Amino acid sequence: MSGVWMPAEMEIVEALTRRVAVMSDGQLFDVGWSGSESVHQVGSSLNRLLKAGLLQRTIVNVHPRVLLDKPLVAWRPGANLPDLQRARATIRDRWQQPTQPTEVYWASKRAANLFGSTSRDLPDLFHRDHDLLLAEVYVFYRRHRDSQAKSWLGTGVIPQASLRTKNPDAILFGDDGRPACVIESSGHCGLKQLESFHEHCVCFDLPYEIW
Repeated sequence: MSGVWMPAEMEIVEALTRRVAVMSDGQLFDVGWSGSESVHQVGSSLNRLLKAGLLQRTIVNVHPRVLLDKPLVAWRPGANLPDLQRARATIRDRWQQPTQPTEVYWASKRAANLFGSTSRDLPDLFHRDHDLLLAEVYVFYRRHRDSQAKSWLGTGVIPQASLRTKNPDAILFGDDGRPACVIESSGHCGLKQLESFHEHCVCFDLPYEIW
């Protein structure tokens, strides 16, 4: 990156290269990036990053934003089997409204290379709800658990062999460098997928949250 970049701009690029794959305009405006106290300031940062070729933007049809205040399931090793059928019912009910045009941003390949991430593209049609829901989890963490959000890494920057789990969406790492919590966006998951994810985390003693 050349020129003088504000902390908010650095954080936005880092979020879209190392944390999540895509964010909507509403999500970006809601995070509260360092030094950006208004929608206008965030908008100015986004425009600078677009002009620099570090972000890309388009409008896609996706389901309305799902606002989150807690995970559907939060499990730790030794706890009882969670109610995955209830979680599945909530997941199904989330996607009843029709899709609507939504402005979304993602990192360019140049930005991904600069921040040590895999190349990024706009998620395909069948993963956009999933990836925007994961971005909503990240927004929640930034607003309510910011110290933990700093340890959040998306799997695009972690060698798969080191994860000990089946393609989690993100991992929060502890001070010892070990996974402290696996984060999973439920997207349109079915019950069998939820059960398989739970069983794998049980096998490897991995705390997890399904959102």
